[in-house]
Amino acid sequence: LRDKVCALADALGCNRYAYPQDEAERRALVRDVNTRVADLHRVLSAMRQRRAHALTRAATNAAAWRSQLLRAKGVAHCLNMCDYDPSRRTLLCEGWIPASMLGPTR
Repeated sequence: LRDKVCALADALGCNRYAYPQDEAERRALVRDVNTRVADLHRVLSAMRQRRAHALTRAATNAAAWRSQLLRAKGVAHCLNMCDYDPSRRTLLCEGWIPASMLGPTR
C-alpha cells in the first residue's frame, strides 16, 4: 500500500515528507515544527510593528512633504515659462507689472 501511495504522489508531483514511526521522534518533529511556527509568528509581529511605525512617521511628515512638493512644482512651472538664451546663457522672462512697482522690482 505504501508503494502505491508513493507512486501516486510522485505521479501527481506531490511533496512527500518523512514521517517517523517512533512516537518520541514524532513528538520531537512536532515540537520542532511548533518552534518554527512560533518563530515565524514573532518575525511577522515585529514586521507589522515596524511597518506601522514607518507609516505613522510618514503620515506625520506628509503635510510638510506636500508643502515642499507644491513649492518645487510652482518654481518648475515658473521656470518653464521662461526662455533660455544660449548666447547670453540667461533666462528671458516677460511679464506685466504696474508702473508703480518698476522701481522695487529692479
